[in-house]
Amino acid sequence: MLGVATSASAFGAMLVRPASGMLADRKSKKFVMILGLSIMMMGMLGFIVAPFAIAIVIIRITQGMGFSAKTTAQMAIATDVLPKSKVNKGLSYFGICMTLSGSFASMIGMALLSGDNFTPTWLGGAGVFAVSLIIVSTLNYEKTFKKKHTSFQADSAKPSLGHLHTDNIKQGWFWTYFERKAFLPSLIQVMVIASSSVIVFLPSYSVQIGTNIPVFYTLQAVSMLLMNIVVGNLIDRVRNPLVLFVPSAVSFSLSLLLTSLATGNAMFYFAAILYGIGFGACNSIMSVVIMSTATPDRRGAASATFQCAGDIGMGVGSLVGGVIAGLLGYRAFFAVLAVLPVIAIVMSILILGQRKEKSV
Repeated sequence: MLGVATSASAFGAMLVRPASGMLADRKSKKFVMILGLSIMMMGMLGFIVAPFAIAIVIIRITQGMGFSAKTTAQMAIATDVLPKSKVNKGLSYFGICMTLSGSFASMIGMALLSGDNFTPTWLGGAGVFAVSLIIVSTLNYEKTFKKKHTSFQADSAKPSLGHLHTDNIKQGWFWTYFERKAFLPSLIQVMVIASSSVIVFLPSYSVQIGTNIPVFYTLQAVSMLLMNIVVGNLIDRVRNPLVLFVPSAVSFSLSLLLTSLATGNAMFYFAAILYGIGFGACNSIMSVVIMSTATPDRRGAASATFQCAGDIGMGVGSLVGGVIAGLLGYRAFFAVLAVLPVIAIVMSILILGQRKEKSV
């Protein structure tokens, strides 16, 4: 059931991800992000009003749509406001906030629980989104940004913002919504995020083996923070992202294998550290690789491509993982997940092997 609920959210995100990217490029990234945050906030309140299985699945699908709009616009905005010379490093630091928020949110959400009463957690989530809405409402860069890049598009024989590329029209409707250059690297991201679906099942697993899940989240968050700082400082110094991606994926795979073998706190917590190092770096590196492919007027499409890969990975990983865990147990499922980062390494060598360092 954990897998079904998570997959429902990922399915909702996939449904509107292409439209979110196109709307962000054509109209306003700020509007798309406000819309997404509003949907997420209302969903949190919906859990309080309708705490029933069918209603929860419907809310999760709707929240997935809001999450899709928010994250698609959010990454495009981050790329827009960064100086050209610091896009790669900036996106790496931006990734720190995205990955850390997931780690700390799980820990804080559980701390807000009052016995079997989830209402404080849902109210806390709604409050976070409300604060986010206030912050986003202060963004005022878009008019200046569009004016600045009008000449860029004219010089490079591309239409002004709000219109489609001629090349994309010729290549079909699919590339209207997604960025062609980001497509193959996004296949690697599918493997990375599918591997991270382990996080959905960890609370139940920790109860099963008698460990403390808040400590896992804390160690994961700290190691993730430190690793992303390292990646942020190195990403512009390497000629090929494989130099950073391969060892990070190895760490990620080892963390999943150790999780499947854990019998007590020591191994479980060591797995948390490796998880933070591996997943944090892999996700950050792929965001830089994928977003660096896009011109300013296609960043919404590139973000949609990157995020949709995550939706597919999380949706399929959670759904299939729930089935495997139900049939064979958590340990077998985590052992299977440990293979996915290895597959990601092979894919990265094939797709990124000839890639040279490029600036946006």
